[in-house]
Amino acid sequence: MRKYKIEVFNKENIFDGLAHNLMKDIFDLGIKSLKGLKVSYLYLIEGNLNLSQIKTICEKLLIDPVTQEYKIANLKHKISDRNAHIVEVWYKQGVTDAVGDTTKIGIKDLGIEGDFSVRTGMKYTLVGVNIKEAEKIADKILANKVVQTYKII
Repeated sequence: MRKYKIEVFNKENIFDGLAHNLMKDIFDLGIKSLKGLKVSYLYLIEGNLNLSQIKTICEKLLIDPVTQEYKIANLKHKISDRNAHIVEVWYKQGVTDAVGDTTKIGIKDLGIEGDFSVRTGMKYTLVGVNIKEAEKIADKILANKVVQTYKII
């Protein structure tokens, strides 16, 4: 059983409307120290798939090649800046992940068979905030604690 974490994000010169709107919400929360925000979509695929199949899934299903890129992420993140924090948001176990379910159908539509599961989440890289501010942002804006969990890295 292999585990792949795929991160999908906008290319460098593509405007990110979601990040722009979230920054406004964060400023409205009273956190003015935020200098930057990057948003990525996360896919956790576990099962009997090889790297070639994962690359096909990324290139033919998960990204828009004109505006987005992907990387098959390291399962451990490292940030050297003390004023930058990664927040990962995932659905809790037992909560329906409609995007994950639809992605699984899309993978099968590509002709890729096998026993695998798909979970989806979001990754937010917050620049210019301290850990307490990152926790407040995650708690108030980024995660719905009823159905999601978050982890600050």
